[in-house]
Amino acid sequence: SGDVLEVNESDNCSTGSLASAYNRPDLAVSPFTSPTNVEAEAAVTLSWNVNNIGSAVARPFWIDAVYLSTDATFGDDILLGTQLQTAALGVAGEYVGSAQVSIPANLEGDYYIVVQTDRGDRVIESGDPDNNVQIATVPTRIVQPPRANLVVSDVVTPLPGLAGQPMTAGWSVRNESAVRAADGFWFDRVAASLDRQLSSDDFVLGSSANPQTLNPQSGYTGHGVMDYPSVPGDYYLIVVTDATNTVREGLSGGEDDNIRV
Repeated sequence: SGDVLEVNESDNCSTGSLASAYNRPDLAVSPFTSPTNVEAEAAVTLSWNVNNIGSAVARPFWIDAVYLSTDATFGDDILLGTQLQTAALGVAGEYVGSAQVSIPANLEGDYYIVVQTDRGDRVIESGDPDNNVQIATVPTRIVQPPRANLVVSDVVTPLPGLAGQPMTAGWSVRNESAVRAADGFWFDRVAASLDRQLSSDDFVLGSSANPQTLNPQSGYTGHGVMDYPSVPGDYYLIVVTDATNTVREGLSGGEDDNIRV
């Protein structure tokens, strides 16, 4: 801090001629083979190898992670799963990691599988930090499985009535898929619109629950007693099946035909 008055202040510091050597672990993910094709929603077991190419033991714990990437670059990717590593890894040691992951239901196309070791940088390492990540050289093709396809096949328009008074609405729904049943619990919703377009300013008249399985090429008839809109006018009756998108109907237009006027 300059407390001592000196003739020459420029020689108060010196740098050693030899760099100090720190023994650190260095975790590196080895190249791995990714599956060629997988189905969306499928459970897939992935495995990878991690080596300690550093000069010290890697002390636990750390986390390995598996991602899906739309390109061959790590960052902003879809996390599929993680595996906690609880055992120390000696110098030149290696372990095999694995995880059973579920492929997201709404994906289709080519994705790269990415494996990262020491997610969160818990282990203090030497060497190239980029070797913590390994990206598959060949993308994995994700395909959609056969899906159900719910369609409102008919809407029975009620006779004219008084605003706010009860009326009976009827409609028919079919599963147009040739191979996949519609499973689960979904709602059919009935609305009244002035312009044939379903929008937030329409009157929602009622809903009907369908806790059932609808086999391929099968259908059902729905009906409900509900009130005419409280505001007088000429309305179009709109029926939406699976109004809350509970049934997965695929990415190729299966959700586009759930509405009928």
